[in-house]
Amino acid sequence: MTKSSDVEPPVQGDVGPSPASLPHAAMPPLARQTAKMQPLQFSRRADAVPYETQHILDKMPAPIRLRFKPPVLENESADEYLMSFAMFADAVEPTNPFEWVLLKDYVDIEWEIQRSRRLKTAMTVAIRRAAILSVVRVVVRGDERTETDEELEAKAKRFVTRWETEDDLLNGLSDYIHDPRHHADDVTARLLAARSKELEFFDKSIAAGERRRNSLLAEIGRRREFQARLDERLRKASQRFAADRAIREN
Repeated sequence: MTKSSDVEPPVQGDVGPSPASLPHAAMPPLARQTAKMQPLQFSRRADAVPYETQHILDKMPAPIRLRFKPPVLENESADEYLMSFAMFADAVEPTNPFEWVLLKDYVDIEWEIQRSRRLKTAMTVAIRRAAILSVVRVVVRGDERTETDEELEAKAKRFVTRWETEDDLLNGLSDYIHDPRHHADDVTARLLAARSKELEFFDKSIAAGERRRNSLLAEIGRRREFQARLDERLRKASQRFAADRAIREN
C-alpha cells in the first residue's frame, strides 16, 4: 500500500505533481482511467495516420474519450468514421464537453443516415437485378415447361454471360421479348411496387435522422449564442466594476 509520504509535496509556486507522476493508488479515479487511456488510433499503420485527424481527436476531453466508440458495423470502417468525426470537429470546433457530446451524437446520426441511403440503394439494385433475371428466365424457357428450376437457373446464368455489361444484356433481351409485361423496366416497376413499404422505411428513417441531426446542430448554435450573451454581460459587468472602483479611488 502506498503511503501519503511517498508523494512529494508541491514546492511553492508549483501546482503539484501531474497525474502521470503519481503512484497509481494515489490518483483520483478519473486520473487513473486517463493514465491508462490510449489515444483514439486508426487500425492502419501508425505512420499512415493523418496527423491532422489524430491531432483533432486528441483534443477531445478525457471523460468523453473514455466512452468514445464508433457506431460501425462489421462491414463498415472505423477509420472512415474517425476521419468523418475529425472533419466535423474541425468545422464545428467544439469548445466544451457539452459541444463534444452534441457533436458525437451529430456524427453518429449522420453515419446512420449514410448507412440507410446505402442500404436503400443496395435494395433497389437487388430488385433491378432480380427483375432482369426474371426476364432472362422467360427468354431461356421459351415454350418449354419440362425443365426443373435448377436447370432453368443454370440456363439463365449461361445466357447472362453472353453479354459483357448490363446495358448490352438489356439490349439483347429486347430482341427476344415481345410482351411489354416482360420488359425489364416493367418487371422492375412491379417489383419496386411490391417492396414499396420496405423502401419507404428507409425514406422515413433518413428523414427522421436528418431532423434529429439538424436539431443537434441548432442546439450547438443556441448554446453558443447563450454563451456569447453571457460573456458580453460579464464583460460589461467587469467594466462597470472597474469604473466604479476607479471613481472610488479617486
